Amino acid sequence: MLNFRVMKWFSKDPLEDLFSKKTEFKMSHDIRLVSPVGSDDAYVTVRWGNIESAENIISAIKFACKTIPELEIIAQNTLLKMNIDVTDLALVKAFAEAYNSITIDLLSKKNFKNDPEQFVTRDVLRFILKLCYEKSVTYTDNLQRNSTFSNQIYGEVSFELLDELMPKLAIKPDDVFIDLGSGMFILASDAF
Repeated sequence: MLNFRVMKWFSKDPLEDLFSKKTEFKMSHDIRLVSPVGSDDAYVTVRWGNIESAENIISAIKFACKTIPELEIIAQNTLLKMNIDVTDLALVKAFAEAYNSITIDLLSKKNFKNDPEQFVTRDVLRFILKLCYEKSVTYTDNLQRNSTFSNQIYGEVSFELLDELMPKLAIKPDDVFIDLGSGMFILASDAF
């Protein structure tokens, strides 16, 4: 077998060649997450070495289980008790598939009421904003050294500020929000 130093001359990504087809190891996994409220499914590609994406999938599943009482009851003895190694993509995918199976079964029950509006809460908004922030700001260490939604961060990404502004703006479904990217400590936006 070729050692790593020799292999690098044969491929742009020696790890991909080393692990392809010979084992079950994959460089990425496409993971599907079923919406527990009947919305479109989410599809996420998680790549080897990208721990943040795997952590976000696990936290989204656990958040959904804790947010929806019927799902929490089913998941209490299974999903919510598991500690997942986020570096093992096959395990993360299996965890997501177990969640999907439970969710699909729950959605098929006639007595399950999955009105999306009942799940629109501040906690859900905070969670979605956190995921969006982490997805859009890929190198948070270079941008700032503070945790997401702490008092030390820029005002325009603060959940508390957004929560305060929403009732004042009286936003309607057809309104458009534009972030003008004003920079630190200044919120410059326009709603049409």
